[in-house]
Amino acid sequence: MRIRTSVLFGAALGLLGAGGALACPNLAYTGATASYTGSQLYSRQVLSTTATGGYQLSSCGIPGARGYAAAQPNFTFFLSQMQGYRLNFDVDSSCDSTLLINAADGSWHFNDDGGEGLTPEMDLTLPQHLEGRVDVWVGTYSNTSCAATLALETFLSGPQPQPVPPQPPQVAGCPNPNYGGQAVSYTASQLFNGQSLGVLAAGSTPLSSCPGIDGRGYVNAAPDYNLYLSGMGSYPLFLDVDASCDSTMLVRAADGSWHFDDDSNGNLDPSLSLTSPSQVNGRVDVWVGTYGGNSCSGTLNLRAGGAITPVPPQPQPPQPQPPQAGGCPNPAFNGTVLNYTGSQLYSRQSLGVLAGGSTRVSTCGIGGGGYANAQPDYTLNLSGMQNYRLVLDVDASCDSTMLVYAADGSWHYNDDGDGNLDPRIELTQPSQLNGQLDIWVGTFGGNSCNATLNLETFASGSGTPQPQPPQPQPPATGFGRINVLSATYGANCGVPQGNVTGHIAGQCNGQATCDYRVDYTVIGDPAVGCAKEYDVVYDCGDGISRAAHADAEAGYGSVVRLQCTP
Repeated sequence: MRIRTSVLFGAALGLLGAGGALACPNLAYTGATASYTGSQLYSRQVLSTTATGGYQLSSCGIPGARGYAAAQPNFTFFLSQMQGYRLNFDVDSSCDSTLLINAADGSWHFNDDGGEGLTPEMDLTLPQHLEGRVDVWVGTYSNTSCAATLALETFLSGPQPQPVPPQPPQVAGCPNPNYGGQAVSYTASQLFNGQSLGVLAAGSTPLSSCPGIDGRGYVNAAPDYNLYLSGMGSYPLFLDVDASCDSTMLVRAADGSWHFDDDSNGNLDPSLSLTSPSQVNGRVDVWVGTYGGNSCSGTLNLRAGGAITPVPPQPQPPQPQPPQAGGCPNPAFNGTVLNYTGSQLYSRQSLGVLAGGSTRVSTCGIGGGGYANAQPDYTLNLSGMQNYRLVLDVDASCDSTMLVYAADGSWHYNDDGDGNLDPRIELTQPSQLNGQLDIWVGTFGGNSCNATLNLETFASGSGTPQPQPPQPQPPATGFGRINVLSATYGANCGVPQGNVTGHIAGQCNGQATCDYRVDYTVIGDPAVGCAKEYDVVYDCGDGISRAAHADAEAGYGSVVRLQCTP
């Protein structure tokens, strides 16, 4: 039986005290970066890493911490929509490992042997621990190092079927798509098994008084949710509401059409379906109102169904990305965002993925075969890749394929290069590797299956990896040199923080001054149809955060200056 422990240690310690700040776990650095919502972590995520030592934690002023850890975290997670969930962290390793976490509220949490054998495990249960940036160190008790995995999984923390997220401002007036709701992104494959979102059914404006919208009951001006959908192809989208009062639903589809329902789901609850590809590929706004003007808790349920009639791919909305084939692989979309350096990929990284796709790649004009979705499975922001080559391979239980859009804009495809009907791709040029890589794991026959994507760097010209250092160390930028901590394109549109860190880090780290040009054709468009700002946070090797900003629409060539000179 697993023993789950939750250990809380006081308030934020920040950059730790005199004599230990540079040698102890340091919040100025970031690890491999990933962004998740509570519902995404309901499916267990397993990430490969190296449990390592470095600095003695008992000398770092973190209450209760012991063993050894590096200055740089193994992982930096940006978490959102965690209300109503607890998050379990579980390490498996071949040595006596430890787990140190700096939560979103700045509190420190440590565990040694709460998992199986000599491995750690702990839960974080409070929303203030989980909403925002969470840094994780996988250390060792005796200053050794060994291969390890970190598993993340959410569990409902209360009896409610789904948590109710923070509601958007309840602006009076008729439904207005110019207002933002809670932003959530899904692909068709993510919706096949259904997604449920907490919502407050409510409204103050009689819908019958709003011109151009055929409906009744009461709604608010701001939508409850902005759904960013991709890879939907010809799959219809089904939406319904379960609420404790007489609820209604209003939807503005991706093509701008309005849809309303009151009681089609039975029990005084609404149900709608969107069946045209032009309605479901892009942004879909959803209002959950009530018939009588009261309010109550409810759940919005979403599901992608079977394809109804094969149709040609539809163009994507044109801003700011030029029209693309609606179902074809599209680097304007982001997958799960991860940041790595070449030295971090010395340790083979294995990522879970669902191999699958609904669009025949041979019709997309990019070379390749089989089937893939419009949205990549993973978006990698890579830096420090000089003198490395990167090998990507897939292990799957079906005939899988792989498509890569490299940092220089070149496409790469493979079907069976890894043997056993699995693909393998090797990228060797620095221009292909320093920046953003998008990866699609598809299938040859259009079916789907569970798979693992493996990433590993080797020294250029070598068949074997260089001897692995005990732990990738923080960038050697030094005082007076730029060290990028986080870069975000579209924070005002609800995208995950740090989604474009790798590209600017690759260009600016180690310089005294850097003028960086924001170009959506290079870094992609993470929120089609929304004018995006650009924000970067960096330090100059002194642990003091600085910021640079470009107003929307930043992606058309705005320049941000990072400066570490007086």
